[in-house]
Amino acid sequence: MRWEGGPEADVIKFDDHLLSVAVRQTAGGPGLWAVHSSHEFAETYLEASIEEASTRAASALMGLLGLPWPVEVEATHLWRYAQPESTVGGFWLGDRENRVALIGDGIAGAGVERAWESGLRLAQALIQAREELVI
Repeated sequence: MRWEGGPEADVIKFDDHLLSVAVRQTAGGPGLWAVHSSHEFAETYLEASIEEASTRAASALMGLLGLPWPVEVEATHLWRYAQPESTVGGFWLGDRENRVALIGDGIAGAGVERAWESGLRLAQALIQAREELVI
């Protein structure tokens, strides 16, 4: 979704039964956000049309952020089976010998915020390892 104004944060977590989180999409130009619904929202609108689900989500977002103008829906995707059933534990997995790492919500826990934190923690570990080599 795209809107002007609102919080200056890059991630907005909602304590709401309809929306879960909004994450700023810096590559998409100003005001573009990926907005994720709650599990309850997904169950309620599971069989709804994309138009109805996106309109309901946009309306909920406007109410939560107190926006006086409409939110523009750029794209909509209905995830029917997006929740990982189990996680490995920790924030990332790595194979030093092959120089490969695995991150995401399937590793760190369900939700876009866990996926984001997984990538952040791997980046921090890589920076720390590099700094230790320089010393």
